[in-house]
Amino acid sequence: MRKFHLLAVLLVVALASCSTEKEVARIAVPNTNLTLVLNEDEKQMFRYQVFAEKKLASDNNFLGPHDYNVSTRPTINVDGSTVRFTWHGPYITQFVEFDVAACEIKQDSHGAGTRKIPGCRQASTPTA
Repeated sequence: MRKFHLLAVLLVVALASCSTEKEVARIAVPNTNLTLVLNEDEKQMFRYQVFAEKKLASDNNFLGPHDYNVSTRPTINVDGSTVRFTWHGPYITQFVEFDVAACEIKQDSHGAGTRKIPGCRQASTPTA
């Protein structure tokens, strides 16, 4: 029985060490209360999460591998209510696109489709 407990503890430690991720970027989504967080796992794969007012509002979404020398600072393009974050490398480009008017993740470079973001709000615009 004691061997079983030792084996269980070793298995938990091994699994915990296999799933380490480090945060590489935290970016405010313009005109919303959202923050996009880009993470990198131990296999140098990008993943992202979306937070609404510091509360997790999305799954841990997979983007995939990235180039060795990719910048963790994205290019941000705003076109109407569409906001697109793009990480360019010489061979691989990753992106996450939001529709801020609809409070949705519109698409990403891994092929995930439209998903509503719970807790999302557009920033209030000042009136004159």
